[in-house]
Formats: sequence, structure tokens, C-alpha cells
Amino acid sequence: MLRRWFVPLGLGVTLIGQTLAAPAMAAPAATPRPFAFGAIGDTGFTADARARFPGLAGDMNAAGLAFSVHDGNIGADPDACTDQFYAATRDLFDRFASPLVYTPGDNEWLNCRTEGMEPPRRLAALRRTFFATDRSRGATTLQLQRQSPDYPENARWRYGGVTFATLHVVGSHDDLGSAEFGARRRAAIDWLDRTFDRARQDASAAIVLVWQADPWFQQDVPAYNDLRGALRADTTAFRKPVLLVHGDSGRFGVDKPMVAPNGTTVTNFTRLQTFGPADAGWVRVDVDPATRDVFSFTAEIPPGAPAAPAPGAPCGTRSAPPDRWQHVIWVWMENKDRNDVLENPAAPFETALAEACGTARQYSAVTRPSLPNYLAATSGTTFGVSDDAPPADHSFAADNLFRQVRASGRRARSYEEDMPRPCVLQTTGVYAVKHNPAAYYRGGDDRAACHRDDVPLGTTAAGPFASALDDGTLPAFSLVTPNLCNDTHDCPVKRGDVWLSSWLGRILSSPTYRAGSTAVFIVWDEPGIIPHLVVSPSTRPGTVVDTPFDHYSLLRTTEEMLGIGYHLGRAAAARSMRSAFRL
Repeated sequence: MLRRWFVPLGLGVTLIGQTLAAPAMAAPAATPRPFAFGAIGDTGFTADARARFPGLAGDMNAAGLAFSVHDGNIGADPDACTDQFYAATRDLFDRFASPLVYTPGDNEWLNCRTEGMEPPRRLAALRRTFFATDRSRGATTLQLQRQSPDYPENARWRYGGVTFATLHVVGSHDDLGSAEFGARRRAAIDWLDRTFDRARQDASAAIVLVWQADPWFQQDVPAYNDLRGALRADTTAFRKPVLLVHGDSGRFGVDKPMVAPNGTTVTNFTRLQTFGPADAGWVRVDVDPATRDVFSFTAEIPPGAPAAPAPGAPCGTRSAPPDRWQHVIWVWMENKDRNDVLENPAAPFETALAEACGTARQYSAVTRPSLPNYLAATSGTTFGVSDDAPPADHSFAADNLFRQVRASGRRARSYEEDMPRPCVLQTTGVYAVKHNPAAYYRGGDDRAACHRDDVPLGTTAAGPFASALDDGTLPAFSLVTPNLCNDTHDCPVKRGDVWLSSWLGRILSSPTYRAGSTAVFIVWDEPGIIPHLVVSPSTRPGTVVDTPFDHYSLLRTTEEMLGIGYHLGRAAAARSMRSAFRL
């Protein structure tokens, strides 16, 4: 059965709409009619993903789409860096019944650094293979206007009263500092400005832009600052809806991340992040120029496609736990009762993970609201806190789990999604300091450690946490906190399920986890009886425990697993979860 995820209403954009048939490929009528297009990206990273791609194309072919866009990353070095791979991928694109417009990603040229593969030569070959004509890919093609022979990948077309354009902007800092970057960036901004000019001339109802890179909205990233500035200026002047489609983030999402200089949201701008390599999914974008918001979105997972990669059985691969674990990871979610998540059709990944590993059916919060639960889990006490105030109002010199780990000669780090820089002590955007307990401790070396070890999460593709998983530098203790939407504090259960499917797939397929001495706890902060998942190589698949546990139990269990010889506060009298889950 097809799994279809309707994106919820949020941030002033209507995200649920009718499913509408696409028009024929004839020129649009004078009065634009509704149509739909598909959006994909980050495909073909593994042999399994390539094997599933024809099924993905078939699912999209059956959806009655006017056309589709692919926002880049067709594979990974070294496989994606050969002429043969380019040609094979081009042939796969031509299996789409309707037109497919593709823009390059960093993986297929910029990251081609295996011996004998030079990025400039790979880019030239990519252009020869995919952009040699003024037609799109697909069995049926679209006429495209290309920017120039030097940058043929920058294309523009108009459909149903809406202007579309691709721009060559890729991840990995877009090759900033290289000889080719400056000219390509100037060309991209010129193409951006001219696209808005053309849309005004044509009285277009909206603009859709497609590129690969996550441009890091609301952050100071030199590789993208000028581009974001130009995009904001053009969007603000245009006033009508503007949609940016990009990949690179490793997860599906729809949001409004553009902020005006005065701090207000630019309401006519919407971002769609397509599915990452962990999923075999695509996004249907319904377009109705007669409506206020023009765009609505439906996330689609074809039959048989997993919600996350299958790295092999994550649990039950060890006959016994290690005496001392090398790594313990906590992933904190928000504000859901157990029944809101497990067995909920909107949470297929979390439900499947509970069945594949372990779950505590009587795990409870300590109190309400959020902050005292995070404090309890990391210090053994709530300190009497009963609100979510920032560290300016609450700070504590008491011992805590982070300091315990450091005192044992190891490292503890917090990875905070969308925190703009290390150790931010106030809420900003979708980063909430109340979900960052390390920010509240000030005793001993806590302040210095916060600035060193309380860091932005990054994405599944790049950033401090992904790098630590890959290069063997994962700390003994890691606390991972999604942003206010992905942790389901402000967004529905489905959003958290998609986020967890992406990140848990990344964790469980990493060399660090496969080494057999890493355990993962997925924790919800409140309110009452809350979900709690335990993932480890020694946990028997399908473990269900009815013993009452709480956040003090989590603290005690973690202290024991890491070989810390004493327990903080109420953790000393709490039940350990080690025997129940074979930890």
C-alpha cells in the first residue's frame, strides 16, 4: 500500500490541498489551470537505492505529473564520478513518462576526488551528458531556456502561469575559494535576478527555484551569504509566492526559513527540502495559481520502499553487552504520550524500530514542562524549576552527567539542531535553549566545555555529528536534540518520524555503531507515560518491558554503562534499565 504523508498546516502556508490531475503537454491555457509536479533528489547513493529507482520512477509516472525536477546528487564518489555512471543515470531519467529537469549536486562532480578524478573535468563531462540540448530529460521533453553555453545547467521554463528555474548551487560550500567558483556564482545570481525580471514581465503567479545546496538560512556561511541576500531582495520585491526546492539536508521538510532584516518572516517564501538518501521517496507539489498560497505538498513513499535504510539488524547482533560501553547516544523528542507515537500510522519508522529493538511501556516523565525534565535526566534533580526560562534565569553549579564523563577522561557533547553557533544561551529561531541542558550548568569547567562541546548538529550529510559517526571521534556521551519542529514540539508526529528515520538510519549504518559498543536511547521529555526506545547490538529484538522507569532511570543506566562509579541525585535510588534491555 502506498504510504502518503500530507504535510501539515504551518507558518502561514497551506500545505494540504486537493490531488489534481496534470494537464496535457500542450501550451498552458490563458487562464492557468491547476497542475502538479514531482520533486526528488539524493538518489542512487547505493546499489540498493539504484535498484529501487525504477520503482520510484514508475510510481511518479502513475501520478499524472506535468513534469518532475531532480535537485541533484545522483550518487556518491567514486561510483558517481564516471562517464558510464552519468550515461546510465541519464537513461534512467529518460524512463520518466513526463519531462524531468535535473540540476547538478556536489556528489557527481565537486566531491569526485578519488585519484584520477578531477572535479573540473567531471563537471565538463556532466554538462556534455545532461545539458547538451535545450530539452529536458524524460520520454516527453520540455523546451528549456538555458543561460549560456558556459552554464547550460541553469535553465528556465514557464508552465501553468508559473516561472521555473534551476541554478547551479551545490553543497560542500559550493567550491568556495576555487578558481571556478566566482564566475559560476556570478552567473547564478545573474540568472536568479533575470528569472524574477522575466516572471514580472510574464505576470507569473509564482516562481519555483531548484538547486541542490542547503543555503543555511539565518546562519553566517560565506559560501551562501551573497546568494541568500540576492534571493531575499528578489523575493521581497516580487511579493508573490516563491518556492525554493533543494536537497542536501538529508531529510524531507517544508518550512519558511527566510527572515527579513527586521526579524520578521518573509511570508511569501517557502522552502521544500526533498527526501535524503535514507529514503526512496518523492514529493508531489500541487500548483493552483488561483489560490493564495499556490503550492501544497504531499510526501510519497512508493510501495516496498523502507522509511529508512536497512543497515542490517540493529539489535540482537551481540550475545552479551560489553562491560563498559564506548558510546551512549540520547536523542530527545518532545511532548507526546506513548500512544501518540507507537502504533500510530503516522509513525511507521518508530513503530518498526520498537518492534526491532526494545521499548519501555511504563516510562514516565519526572514533571512538567520541558526544562526540569532535561535537568533531571542530566543531574538527578529538577532544582525546583517549574518553567522553561533561559540560563539567564536558571544556572546551576551542581555536578552533572557532562562533567561526570569529562572527569572520567572522556568527552561529552551536545548536538543541537539549528543552533547557530556553539553554546547559544537563548532561544533563536527553531532552536530552543530549554532543550539544551548543558547550557544551564556553570560549575567547574562547565562554561568552557559548553563553548567547546555544545555544538550545532549539522545534517546527515555533513556536520559535527555525522563526521564523528564516520571518523571514529564520537564522544562517550552524545545528546542529540532536533529543532522545535523535528522534535514534534511544534509539528506533528509524522515530521518526527521522518526525521528519526533519516538520522537513525545514519547512526545505525555508521562504522561506529557497527563496531558493537554504541547504544542509542530515543527519549521523549513529557507529559505522562511517554515513548522510550532502546537500540543496541545486545538488546533482544522485540523486547518489551513493563517495569516503571523514568528520566532518573535513564541517568543511572547511562552512568553504569559508561563505567561512572557514582550516581547523581535521585539516580542513586532509581531503577536501572541495564538488565531489562541487556545493556
